[in-house]
Amino acid sequence: MSTAYAAFLLAPVSGYPGFIATVTRWDGTLGLPGGKVELGELPFEAAIRETFEEGWVIPGGAVLTLICEREVEGKRIAWYSTNSQVKPAMFWKEQSRGIGPVPAPAESLPSTGLGNNDSRIVMAANSFWSQEPSFIR
Repeated sequence: MSTAYAAFLLAPVSGYPGFIATVTRWDGTLGLPGGKVELGELPFEAAIRETFEEGWVIPGGAVLTLICEREVEGKRIAWYSTNSQVKPAMFWKEQSRGIGPVPAPAESLPSTGLGNNDSRIVMAANSFWSQEPSFIR
């Protein structure tokens, strides 16, 4: 059983080949959608919940895969990926706090901080670079 403090989701954005789902943070920087694992919640459940709360719609039936779990700034963090393409929501819980969905080029991932420069996470993001827009499939 994971003891992760927080969990994040790496996901491709529908209609934007080579782009990943990111969110504006409270300080104006970009980061992956995700956040704290709540009491009684599994890390992958937290990644899904936080992604929805931060303005991304994950299609039903999406499968999450654990990329890695490691210590960052003294806290255990889990990163998941999905090949299901996400879409920005029209309304979301964190909207009033200035947190919201932003499609970003996958190559920008290492600069988003909080351990996102880990080679395993970057390699997973690289797999999205060659994806075609969902409307072409």
